[in-house]
Order: sequence, then C-alpha cells, then structure tokens
Amino acid sequence: MTKPTSAIDLAVIKSDISYIKIDLGEIKGSLKGLPTLFASKEELKDVAKETEIRLGVLENAIQGPKRYIIPIITAIFSSVVTFLVIQYLEHVEV
Repeated sequence: MTKPTSAIDLAVIKSDISYIKIDLGEIKGSLKGLPTLFASKEELKDVAKETEIRLGVLENAIQGPKRYIIPIITAIFSSVVTFLVIQYLEHVEV
C-alpha cells in the first residue's frame, strides 16, 4: 500500500474510515436484535406439542363414514363443475 502524499488523500481516507465506523455501528445494532428473531428449542418443542394436540382434535372431529364420503363428494362436484365450465367455453362464440 502506498503512503498518501497529499492532504486530499488523507481527507478521503478519513471520510472512508468514518463511513466504515457508521457501517460497523449499524451491524452491531442489527446483531443485538437477532436473538428476538429466533426461538429456543424449548419454545419450538412447546409449539410442536400444541400443534399435535390441535391436529389430533381436528382429525377426531369427523368420525365414521363421513370421513371418507365428504372428500369423494367434493371431488365429484368439482369435476362436474370443471366439465361444465369447459363445455361452456367450447361453445361460446367470440
């Protein structure tokens, strides 16, 4: 690295250093906020347990043949609607 030879070079270097100090201050500030972005393992385990409990309740809410008939009826209905829309679009004159 060459030595600065004029006062202008020294001023430029000094301003660069001040910008670097500002950037470092911003980086330090953002690093202090990182722990609030992440959850601990215990918190994640608690959330996973709560989610499993809620999913278990939802799965057990529909019992018997309803559990299988409702999706079949929904699939049939959506396929009929799709077929009707396609037929309509094929016969529409533009």
